[in-house]
Amino acid sequence: MKSLWSAALLCTIVGLGGQSSPTAEAHSGAAARQPLLRVRGRIDSLLASISSPFSMALVGQPGSRLPFLPHDRVVLFNPAGKTESLALPTYETAPGLAGEGLDRRAYLLVDSTLLTIDSATGRLLARDPLAAQAIGWPAAIAADAWGNIYFVGQPAGTMAAQAYAVSSGGGARPRPRWRASLGLTHAGTWIGLAGDRQVAVYVPDQHDAAGTIFLLDRERGTLRRSYAVPMPPSASDVSGTKLFLVGTGRVESRDLRSGALGASTRGEAPLAASSAAGLVAFARGNNVVVANSSTLQPVTVFAAPEGVPPTALAWQGRDLLLGNAEGLIARVPIP
Repeated sequence: MKSLWSAALLCTIVGLGGQSSPTAEAHSGAAARQPLLRVRGRIDSLLASISSPFSMALVGQPGSRLPFLPHDRVVLFNPAGKTESLALPTYETAPGLAGEGLDRRAYLLVDSTLLTIDSATGRLLARDPLAAQAIGWPAAIAADAWGNIYFVGQPAGTMAAQAYAVSSGGGARPRPRWRASLGLTHAGTWIGLAGDRQVAVYVPDQHDAAGTIFLLDRERGTLRRSYAVPMPPSASDVSGTKLFLVGTGRVESRDLRSGALGASTRGEAPLAASSAAGLVAFARGNNVVVANSSTLQPVTVFAAPEGVPPTALAWQGRDLLLGNAEGLIARVPIP
């Protein structure tokens, strides 16, 4: 199992190469960046809190040049710069973040364990075992506003993957709701919420370069439709019908129902989409582009803080949170 994951991880790391060089952009005057805090280590993931004091970051060890390796920790932070740290057990799969919903809970998927965190206090509420080993890089997990959690994993002793739905509403221990077979899959697996009460699951091919989107019914896990895509998705429009793909120096917006191409532009990961604002943010060299989510036409373009490309992006209302490899987390208000 470990050798399989090592090979899959190598494919994923190779796919992360080839970042484009800085390009000249017409900067359209985003509001001044506001540094929130600096931590020791690379910022690998961000989960922005909307209604609670604490947001979350997965932070690598100082000097790390590879996402999530050799090992990350969780840092919770509030707008005043107060931080709390949470150590993670040694993992095989990079941890995945999801939340927060109406219950103000955030979820961290670490291999076969689901950690539940109160984003109002930063307190760890529960560590619950799951029936499968998480897969994805990071672990494929999504959560809706009502405590329903969706993830992709492999049951013990099998090579096939399953999509799982569990419920933790009201703070109860995760209760299985459904699971759906996905066949053989690899480290590049992704899952996200979609409009029309669907969950979208990306299953890559054996090269982790292209794959298939499966649209599953959120209530039952039944397959509604599927289609091929040329590269992996980074985000979905929770309330609408768009899927955002990133790869080979391009960002694409596609129709979630059919996979038809909507718009395409130059850009790289990371990418974050805001359904409420109708905006998508992504990297382009040493710049950050904020674009209309339908047309991918830039709304504003600005230089990354300190000239260091972002390694993580997350929306917090109309503010964009950015993290970089130097441990900086900054907030950029978007007009």
